[in-house]
Amino acid sequence: MPRQARIVLVDYPHHIVQRGNNRMSNHVHILVTPKQPFSLAKLIQKLNLRYTQVFNQKYNRTGSLWEGRYFSSLVDKEKYFRYLNWGQVPWDLSPYPGE
Repeated sequence: MPRQARIVLVDYPHHIVQRGNNRMSNHVHILVTPKQPFSLAKLIQKLNLRYTQVFNQKYNRTGSLWEGRYFSSLVDKEKYFRYLNWGQVPWDLSPYPGE
């Protein structure tokens, strides 16, 4: 069965999650606003390829670092930044950003 096409809207922010395999941390998040319909896939392809090359060369290994395809969704940029700020709060100091 063919893969379902990704929804990419030009000039709208997209939240990207790329899961790593067991050799690295759980996942990475990227916020990107594509300027052309195909630019999102090309960007992720180039980032994944280059990071894998550098990592493999540094640690003298071969193979993929990534687990499956990346996940993408459209986001409200302001809500997304609040989410990121919430995630960076030291939980032992305050449960609310800015305190």
